[in-house]
Amino acid sequence: MTTGKEIDLMFCRIKPKATAAMEKTFTRCYNAKKDETGKEFTTIQLFDEKQQETQSFHFIFVLEESGGMFNEWSSLQNAYLEFLTRRNDDQGVDDHFTVVLFDSTARTVCRQQRLATTPRNLPSLRGGGTVYSEGLKEAEKAIAVDRTASSIVMIFMSDGGGGGDDPLTLIRQFKQKYSQNHNFICHTVGFGYGIAQGNSAAQLLANMASAGGGQTYSAVNGVQLRTVFGNIASNSTTSDALIERFSSILAREISVKIMMHYL
Repeated sequence: MTTGKEIDLMFCRIKPKATAAMEKTFTRCYNAKKDETGKEFTTIQLFDEKQQETQSFHFIFVLEESGGMFNEWSSLQNAYLEFLTRRNDDQGVDDHFTVVLFDSTARTVCRQQRLATTPRNLPSLRGGGTVYSEGLKEAEKAIAVDRTASSIVMIFMSDGGGGGDDPLTLIRQFKQKYSQNHNFICHTVGFGYGIAQGNSAAQLLANMASAGGGQTYSAVNGVQLRTVFGNIASNSTTSDALIERFSSILAREISVKIMMHYL
């Protein structure tokens, strides 16, 4: 068992911009005692700037605004606001948001806006038919112009329908086409009683999520929809991956340190 005097101090730089001043102060204070301790202050770089960029998210909402959503539009508004609130509470200041609404056509409400400037309210719904491919094609415009290395997280919500080009083919194309610059994930949300477990509408959404490497969710009412959006917003998959990577780097550095001192 080692004591604090037997190993050198290591400073893990997790967010360089946020910790630069702290690191500088720590280094100065520690090095002032170097003659007494004979130990070295080491900074461990856990990731470079490019890797830092991949921690950010570009959330792309593709939300149905067909006539069937007329009585549930306020529920969707609340769920959407819950998502933004959760990301704000989780310090998602580097997030970007695109919001696409679709019925038989599609429109972009905002494109790649920072969390602070993303609209908190959705416009009034237009109330047409339901064509999934129109929403997906409109969403692709935002993916195509994203020059960052952010993870693309699409949230596709519908109360059931389809039409147009095959949405599964489009999702697969997105995954293949943009994987070089982005980690692309598509989650789907079936909303309302029209998407019952096992029916064709639910199966289509499940297949879309599977093709996009995401999960499929179901919500029969506004309360459940708000919970689902909140859960997606707080998804920890990327955080878990980073923690695993940090642990690996630290374990390697500690092993090297032990070998230098005791082998």
